[in-house]
Amino acid sequence: MQQDTLGCRVAWAQAAAQDNRHCDDAGISSPACGADGVLPVVTLPRFEGGTCVLGLWDSTDAPTWKGSERARDVILGQWVREAVEVHGLTLSLHDVDGGLPPEPALRTCQAVVTSFYDAEMKDAARYAAWLRAVIQSGRRVIILNDYGAFFDKSTNAWLDHPVLNAPFMALGVEYGAEWTGNGKMLTVSGYDEKFFVARPDPKVAQHYFRFRSVSGDLTVHLELSRKDVVDSASAVVFSGPRGGMALSRYFETQDGVPLVDLSAFLGRILGRYSRALRN
Repeated sequence: MQQDTLGCRVAWAQAAAQDNRHCDDAGISSPACGADGVLPVVTLPRFEGGTCVLGLWDSTDAPTWKGSERARDVILGQWVREAVEVHGLTLSLHDVDGGLPPEPALRTCQAVVTSFYDAEMKDAARYAAWLRAVIQSGRRVIILNDYGAFFDKSTNAWLDHPVLNAPFMALGVEYGAEWTGNGKMLTVSGYDEKFFVARPDPKVAQHYFRFRSVSGDLTVHLELSRKDVVDSASAVVFSGPRGGMALSRYFETQDGVPLVDLSAFLGRILGRYSRALRN
């Protein structure tokens, strides 16, 4: 099974055209990054207590190889569900192609887990604003595989960099594109085997995006670097007090073989960090 082909193909083309713009010395939610004032306004209900984890998928994802069904039935419906139930949590699924989750769905949900397989989404700009608001509300956000919202199908346009980067900055990383598929140029510059069932091989994955840590409270579990780019360390698998991410081809292989130990990875985020929401 060839995974994330459409998502990578489309996102790579856009990423290659983007400037490498940074928000050095800015806070993770700072307007210095340009998002405030251009993001749609989103208001979320307060967390009222509960053990719900909301899993997001897109029924239009990668139709040529049924990526949406894999996200719904395997990644979220099987792997994530089993991992969260170990920690006494329940999983509720929502298809973003039908719109953002309604307010009642969030009132008892302490975290959002996403699993997408291509780069396009309806109302992608509003989704970016919503996801940042989720993080800023104190709920945890975990991105598995593709981010899924580089291109807004509602406006038929790529998201501006500040809008696209807003949820990443809220998580504690800055997305800087710089994609390459040349695996020979990639090296593992940091690896924490406790969070993996198998060691990812970037030469096989042939996939790199730049995610620069901008927060001192992140723990990077897998860091990649490019041999041909100075200061290219990228946190492709990380966790922190606001959530985490396991990027495509480092979360699982192109053939769908799991790489990340989801029980350990989600347990670190949802078990350790969610106590503040339950207290």
